[in-house]
Amino acid sequence: MPNCDNPKCPICYPRRKEEEAAAKKRVEDDKQDCLNCWRFYQKKAEVIASANDPIVRNRRINAAYAQLWLDDRRFQWAGLAAFASKQVGCGLLNAAELISKSNRERDAYRQWEKQSSPLERMAPYGSPRMPIPDQANGAGAEKVYQMLAKGNASLFLDIWPLHMFYKEFGLQRFKRCLPERQLLGGSVTWPIATSVPFGVARPQVVQGFEAIDAGNI
Repeated sequence: MPNCDNPKCPICYPRRKEEEAAAKKRVEDDKQDCLNCWRFYQKKAEVIASANDPIVRNRRINAAYAQLWLDDRRFQWAGLAAFASKQVGCGLLNAAELISKSNRERDAYRQWEKQSSPLERMAPYGSPRMPIPDQANGAGAEKVYQMLAKGNASLFLDIWPLHMFYKEFGLQRFKRCLPERQLLGGSVTWPIATSVPFGVARPQVVQGFEAIDAGNI
């Protein structure tokens, strides 16, 4: 008599292979659905952060962070992020002004150099001023501007989809689907790909949303 406690017994469990195949397909379908949902919110984040001008992009990011908090007051981190991102915007404006000042001085000097005579170019005080400190500040500000813009966009592209996924599907599905997110790497916008891999399911991410779910905000 066959041992019916053995799930591999073909007599007692004649549909075992079909049931295993169906279960495997359900798991694969669920993973694909997770991936599709992540891609949906990631692409929405890309649209928000799509402006070429970093200052315009920053303002849109600020508004999106603020909207997260306005829609769900548990998202206090996002509310704080709106203010933090606004300060990044202030840094961008300040850097842009330093760059503009440096460029104006350099452009004026080059224009004068093209139009002036050799004798005028020999006069030590005949040219427009192009102070070395202003040029150094402009060069430094250019680097600051680029890095602030990159960091602002990268953090938003990471954080906003996480909040939206949790808000739409809840903690359990969020935790189940989080490992699939990193599979989008290479197919989504990720400005820091050379230094930080996209979508790694770090334990701190789960801990953060577990705290939100528990009301520990």
